[in-house]
Amino acid sequence: MIRSSTFFLFFFFISAASAQFGGSEVFTFLNTPGSARTTALGGYQIAVLDEDQNFALNNPALLNPEMSGSLSVNHNFHYAGISNGFASYAHFMKKWDVTMHGGIQYISYGEFTRADDRGNIEGTFRANEFAFVVGGGKKINERMHLGLNLKFITSRLESYNSAGLVADIGGTYESADRSALYSIVLRNVGGQLSPYYPDGPIEKVPFDLQIGFSKRLKYLPFRLSVIAHSLHRWNLLYDSPISDERATIIGQEDTEPSAFNEQLDNLFRHLVFSGEFLLGKEENLQIRFAYNHRRKKELTVPNVRSLAGFSVGFGIRISHFKLDYGMGIHHIAGSVKHIGIRTNLNHFGKKEIL
Repeated sequence: MIRSSTFFLFFFFISAASAQFGGSEVFTFLNTPGSARTTALGGYQIAVLDEDQNFALNNPALLNPEMSGSLSVNHNFHYAGISNGFASYAHFMKKWDVTMHGGIQYISYGEFTRADDRGNIEGTFRANEFAFVVGGGKKINERMHLGLNLKFITSRLESYNSAGLVADIGGTYESADRSALYSIVLRNVGGQLSPYYPDGPIEKVPFDLQIGFSKRLKYLPFRLSVIAHSLHRWNLLYDSPISDERATIIGQEDTEPSAFNEQLDNLFRHLVFSGEFLLGKEENLQIRFAYNHRRKKELTVPNVRSLAGFSVGFGIRISHFKLDYGMGIHHIAGSVKHIGIRTNLNHFGKKEIL
């Protein structure tokens, strides 16, 4: 009997900008942005320390007492009926001086048609994956923060089921004036606990080594961030099956690229550049944008100009609620739209924030 799962997984890996490595790992939904703010910042952010507990999904070292009481729900409208999201709650445990959070990360691949090897329709099926997340972060001295996430994963693709357990280990260092932040994270350390079918192989999970930096400017309400990802695997270049042409870092076609241009291109595929304008006395309005070079190179259609690789978004505070919106431009076929809302339950009953 033919199942649609294989086709679907291939499609999803493409949409997640991992074309050259597609199919080599399971549970890749763990790499989808957990919040609308993260989507607007290029899909990666591990170096911002504020009250937004959504960032703890990327780096648990960012958990801090300002997040205590925070409740957040995010939902991402992906391509072809795919959707994913993250819901979480954070609480500061004064007795142990640790900020904890718990949540659920999910993805729904939609409904598919089931058919036999002769094409006879036998009904429909659905595919879903979930990660149940719990983590904690602690400030160990004036500048250092450490954190740990544990994620129990369940996956059901038609009649095939699998489970896994991974951890995120993060560390963050603040500058003396707290305007700059440096972070390092080992993401998805662990493995698959059970294969998708009896006696099947144990497959790899999407491990990632990331380093991040952010800087809040002194005379401008703006934060600049640079995140380096996939550092455990240096070479991210691949030969495109649809074009023999390569392009330099500035987009000029070069049919015989130099070794320098190729290495420069490869370097920038590891980097995501993002910025946030933090407007208002209480930073009640935030304007965000980012550029993801790897996404640009892997999802741009040859000889067609597009904004693939760019993302934009905003955050606005309305009373006790913060509304976030992020749009990631992946391809000329369209973009993903991510929305989120968060609030702090401890603020209710206090004077409203205007």
